[in-house]
Amino acid sequence: MNVLIADNEPEDLRAFARLTKLDGHEVHLCEDGASALIALASRRFALAILDLYMPSIDAVDVCRRMRERGDTTLILVLTAMSDEMREIEALEAGADDFMSKTARPALFRARVAALLRRRVSHANGRA
Repeated sequence: MNVLIADNEPEDLRAFARLTKLDGHEVHLCEDGASALIALASRRFALAILDLYMPSIDAVDVCRRMRERGDTTLILVLTAMSDEMREIEALEAGADDFMSKTARPALFRARVAALLRRRVSHANGRA
């Protein structure tokens, strides 16, 4: 499946891309929210993985803009900081899940797999 990953930290971007590719997904990388929105408008993705604190446009605004234009791409928001209010904002703006960047790689891969299973279930007409 096609997965977009947007993160302004090159090291994190490479690490999450590598983990996502391990499960056979095609990955498109963006370094900020503005380029993520452009990519999301021009290509279909099953999942968007967004760093909460990106320059230009953060993940909350990306989520909000995606949902306002009717984009149903699943969204996983990642952050290195613990900020409950920002997590709530992201979920209210349309994010499907939220997790810490410091989580173990196995947990990241499991969350991505769970979200993508949800996409397949909806596509097959299951709730």
